[in-house]
Amino acid sequence: MSRTIRVALTGLLLTSALGACRQPAPSDPELPPEPQAAHGDMRDAVQAPMARARAVQAAVDAAAQAREADVSTQ
Repeated sequence: MSRTIRVALTGLLLTSALGACRQPAPSDPELPPEPQAAHGDMRDAVQAPMARARAVQAAVDAAAQAREADVSTQ
């Protein structure tokens, strides 16, 4: 096969491959987007570390108050 034919076939294959690629159709702006996760699951996943941090902060505050009470009684 000559070089010209190979180059032409390669160009044709690349052009057809690029022609097959299309952008997805735009969604209808009137319709709301489909939910990807349940609202409760997402909320729980976000709030669980925050609740844990609040519990740790409460324990730290209680320990600090107990330490201050011990120091003040001495």
